[in-house]
Amino acid sequence: MNTGIYIHIPFCRTKCDYCSFYSVPTAAMSDDARNHCIDGYINALLNELHNRIEYHGIDVDTVYIGGGTPSLIPPPSLSTLICVLKETFAVHQNAEITIECNPEDIDTERIHQYIDSGVNRLTLGVQSVSTQMHSRIGRRGPVVTPEIMQVFMDLKNVDHCIDLITGIPLQQRHELEEDIRFIERYRPEHISAYMLSIEKGTPLSTRMNSTPEDEPIQRDNYFYFIEQCIAMGYCHYEISNFALPGHESKHNLKYWKFMPYIGFGASAHTFYNGVRSCNNHTLEEYIASDIPCVIIDERSKNQMMAEYLMTALRLIDGFSDQEFYEVFREAIPEKVAERFDTLSSQKLVTISGMNSQKQYSLTMDGLFLLDTIVYHLTEPLL
Repeated sequence: MNTGIYIHIPFCRTKCDYCSFYSVPTAAMSDDARNHCIDGYINALLNELHNRIEYHGIDVDTVYIGGGTPSLIPPPSLSTLICVLKETFAVHQNAEITIECNPEDIDTERIHQYIDSGVNRLTLGVQSVSTQMHSRIGRRGPVVTPEIMQVFMDLKNVDHCIDLITGIPLQQRHELEEDIRFIERYRPEHISAYMLSIEKGTPLSTRMNSTPEDEPIQRDNYFYFIEQCIAMGYCHYEISNFALPGHESKHNLKYWKFMPYIGFGASAHTFYNGVRSCNNHTLEEYIASDIPCVIIDERSKNQMMAEYLMTALRLIDGFSDQEFYEVFREAIPEKVAERFDTLSSQKLVTISGMNSQKQYSLTMDGLFLLDTIVYHLTEPLL
């Protein structure tokens, strides 16, 4: 089976208030200190790629460079990184190679150098084109301007992808409409529109809480956004993801379909041969090591089944009995199947097909209640 590679770049200029990912802000560093830190990290990444010999030669069809802010990486360093990937692994000629970018890094010369290195998919962190929403969630960096977006969309030989945040408490319909009209104007090939998650320990959690009164507005806005994207010709293929036909994220589909991927870099996660693990290093520890300290995430079969249900039901098409069997070599546990039947009677789940060819997916109402439904389904397993 083809494998994906994830490369974690743990740098950002300043950390956004909602972000709970591991990253190191660089804005307060001097130019020399920042360059020294980034160069040291790239060298450590190259060391890890060379030293993780257990993965050498595997077939790779997707590479995702995320963060943090990967577009802080100098183009020559990115080119070297991709060259080493291709020398170390059997990277397919037409592999999907993605890098996340921030609006302030959309410089034609810089991005063209990324593309020349082999990048064929760019993800722009828009979050919202509303200045009020930017301020409310504590998004750092500028709001995307029409000039920046046009430069981004004019780039050739790449898929243009944007990240948005929806479900922001107190967001009004006219503010959501700004993002929808933005999509309509530029028509990027792919849209990720994630519901705002207020994570404990983030600055946002100290000043914003979602209340039961927010839920009806968030629900209506969520359904309206889906409706408008479908009307514009986008395929709603995952709970938070939309693509023009043929432009779905092959890499992210690996996460949702329990397919293998290998993570490189500080705090990066791996799922390979059915085993989950992570690089248990801070930035400083990672740079100082020849090979990271890998922590195995031990999980029982029941825990893995629960995780499979959580990810597979994010897909609009859901999953089948056959797909479940191919992963676990056994049928869906009877108690879980009974709960699927109950949820179907409540019109939160759709069960199509018969006997061992059943397909399970969430209804529109079920999509909004994903967490509650997954908890109900997986309770007998845990």
